[in-house]
Amino acid sequence: MISKFFTRAFLFVASIAIAASFACAGESYGYFAKSAQSAPSTAAQFATPAQSSSVNKTAQSTQKSAGLNESLHFPMHSVMKFPQALYVAHFLDSAKIGIDAKVRVVKAELMQNTWSPMMKEMGDTAMVSYAELLQWSLVQSDNNASDLLFKFCGAPEKITRYIAKLGFKDIQIGATEAEMHTDLAKSDLNWSTPKEMSNLFEWFYKNKDKTANLQFIWKTMSEVETGKDRIPAAAPAGATVVHKTGTGFPPKDKLPPMNDAGIVILPNGQVQFIAVFVPEPTAPNQLADIAQSILSDK
Repeated sequence: MISKFFTRAFLFVASIAIAASFACAGESYGYFAKSAQSAPSTAAQFATPAQSSSVNKTAQSTQKSAGLNESLHFPMHSVMKFPQALYVAHFLDSAKIGIDAKVRVVKAELMQNTWSPMMKEMGDTAMVSYAELLQWSLVQSDNNASDLLFKFCGAPEKITRYIAKLGFKDIQIGATEAEMHTDLAKSDLNWSTPKEMSNLFEWFYKNKDKTANLQFIWKTMSEVETGKDRIPAAAPAGATVVHKTGTGFPPKDKLPPMNDAGIVILPNGQVQFIAVFVPEPTAPNQLADIAQSILSDK
């Protein structure tokens, strides 16, 4: 009798576990979006993240939000180049280094088997400005450009500490592009929650005019060429999209992980902050479909 009882108990627990795993598989992506109804006031532009996040859909309808798995950790992939860029802007300002200052780059020292349009255009050596590295990293998502910014401006942990000082605790950068290429599992060291990434983009929007370097990053990210089939495809005609994409290493016979996060400014002036992370996409247009459903509900 005891044996039968434990057998039945085990089967019952196992059935629950199997059901739960299917439920999780059905919602294996995450997103968070919030919509500011109007441009921020001068006071709001300098609000802390805690003050900003306290505004919700019940507060005089100034901001609405929606999310799914918004507090789970998702690998950022190249979305991490956005917080890296914010750190670089801070580093250059603090060190009193001009964004047009140049560093020496040796082609033979770069990763050879990675996505790097910059490397294809340079000779054996080149003097490249910080501005150009940021443009390559953000607009083309160049992996070598990102690693050069790590090399000359600061290691991953320095970026994590800086972003945390801004008030964002749920974003971590723990690996360079080269480290991720050596060990794919290290991609998981660069993670964010959808909600925190959306919040970071909101901070960026409110603070973009505080320094010339942040203004440069804003202009650069409005020219991003990657991921036109993601959030930009979901945005209505005439909208301005400032965003950063991320694409993981493709598993065998499957689509690669797809991320996109950024700011959508509608023709009527409404501003929306959105982050979508899809680690196991089931269709090439899944991220755009998710983003469209979110944006159309705002």
